[in-house]
Amino acid sequence: MYHHTFNADGSIVYRGATFSGRGSRIRPGRSFFGRLSPGLFVVSYLNPPYTLTAFLDSSTGKVRGIVSSDKMWTRFAGSWRFV
Repeated sequence: MYHHTFNADGSIVYRGATFSGRGSRIRPGRSFFGRLSPGLFVVSYLNPPYTLTAFLDSSTGKVRGIVSSDKMWTRFAGSWRFV
């Protein structure tokens, strides 16, 4: 599980959540957060060697996306919510 913070300036900060607490805060150098349509958002960021692109649906609470590098490409699906 990961916690993401979307800042007003368009930057993103994330950290992993563990059973014993929260991981270190990471601010990717390049990121994008935007609204595609009412209730549908896209998030993308580059944190070498990985790139994450996710689509968030606020009406269903579902997230789907892709994590990739120069050596792999993996789809993921899950749920999300505002905290």
